[in-house]
This record gives sequence, C-alpha cells and structure tokens, in this order.
Amino acid sequence: TTTTTTTTTTLVPCAACADRAEKFDALAAEKDELESAAEKSAALAREYRARMHHARLDRDGDGYVGLDELLRHELFASYSQAVVERIHAFFPYGDRGKHGSLDEDDFVKLTRWTEDRTTRDAQRFWFTIVDVDGDGVVGAHDVKWLYDSIWKGDAGTCVSLEDLVCQIADMAGPGCRADAARMA
Repeated sequence: TTTTTTTTTTLVPCAACADRAEKFDALAAEKDELESAAEKSAALAREYRARMHHARLDRDGDGYVGLDELLRHELFASYSQAVVERIHAFFPYGDRGKHGSLDEDDFVKLTRWTEDRTTRDAQRFWFTIVDVDGDGVVGAHDVKWLYDSIWKGDAGTCVSLEDLVCQIADMAGPGCRADAARMA
C-alpha cells in the first residue's frame, strides 16, 4: 500500500505586498470620499443655480414666482403652455398662504424634480402631470398628449411617439400592460 500525504502551505504576503494593499485600500477610500464630496458640490451648485433663476424670474421682488414667470424659465422652454400650467397647478406648494406661486424653496424642489426624475417624489409628481385624465393610469392618450405638448425642434432629435410608448412600457416593467402604466 502506498500512503499519500498532503501538505498544506499557507502563503504569507511579503511586507511590500501588504504595504501596497494598504495603500490601495487607502486610495480607494479617498476616491470614495472625493466622489461623495463632488456629488455634494454638484448638488449645491444645482441648488444655487435654481435660486439664481428664481431671483431672476421674480421680477416684482415679492419672493414668489407665478405661472407667467414660470413660463419664461428656460427649463420649461420645450414644454407647451398646457404642460407648464399642469406643472404649476399640481405642484405641492410649501407656502399654502401663497398657493399658486413658488417661493424659493419650492422653486428649488421643482427644478430638482425636473432635472432629476429618479426620486420617488419626482416620479409621483411627473406621473400626476402626465396622467391627464386623472384615472391613475398613464395610457396611450396621456402619452400622446405629452408628446404633442413637447417642442420637437427642427433637427428631428426627438424620439418618435411609438419609441416613447415602448420606452415607457419598458420602464413600467413586464407586469404592466403595453398600453398603460400605473403609479403605486
């Protein structure tokens, strides 16, 4: 009979390798910190820009931006007046005493929701804007209304209505009908 013995060898990294690994971990942590700081800085810059726009739009200096002033804002230039009127009508104003006008904080929130629609609050708000008939479903007629209300430009850079409907169906997921999306 033959006996086989297995020897287990434990590898111990050399001091130089361990030092490099420590430096790599420190650099990775520093990179994460810098990325976080850059994100915070970009968010502050966007907020500052929104506050500057609010000050420019507030021509009478009362601290509020109304519908007429909102219609002049470049952020909404591609939307028809009907869409901006819905945005204005359905926005959850913080200052209830001046309903129908955006104070500076409301304007910052609306700008954030318009530029970044990834938050749940922004998605709920825009769902309400697009759900024209208010039935809780974004159907083909709602999407067509929005599509018809957006300036397409001369260069043909806007996607076709059919592509837009497909993109919305893809975003809604496989559990939704192809012609409608619900917001839970």
